[in-house]
Amino acid sequence: MNPGGEVIEVNLEELEALLERKREALGEEDYQKLKKGLRALSYLTERISDQDTTITQLRALLVKPSTEKTSKVLEQAGIKPPRQSNQQTILLQTRALREYDTRRDWRIVSQVKEIGSGAFQRQRREKLAEAARRILAAKA
Repeated sequence: MNPGGEVIEVNLEELEALLERKREALGEEDYQKLKKGLRALSYLTERISDQDTTITQLRALLVKPSTEKTSKVLEQAGIKPPRQSNQQTILLQTRALREYDTRRDWRIVSQVKEIGSGAFQRQRREKLAEAARRILAAKA
């Protein structure tokens, strides 16, 4: 997409009126699908116009999230994940990550606790990750 290219203006009211006129020809199932698509377009347009909306937030709305396994995150950090039941691992993983930080003389400034495996949006975690990326970019 060319950032300096043509701006595409969409009048959602006109599209909704067009959809309503073609409702009978489409059939109810197709009509409902298109109506949901227009609502999604409207919502995304509003979010994009909001200066505080991030690309990450937009991706979360548009792309099916992948579930991050804690064991995979620990392995990427060079920590062997404990082979325990899920209820036992949270405390052990937290301890392992704190030990990892201590060995590298890192200082923990924030900790995020969001319970809910496979949660669609993890807003606090995402804010923490964004802050970490800014710090890394500033150091580069």
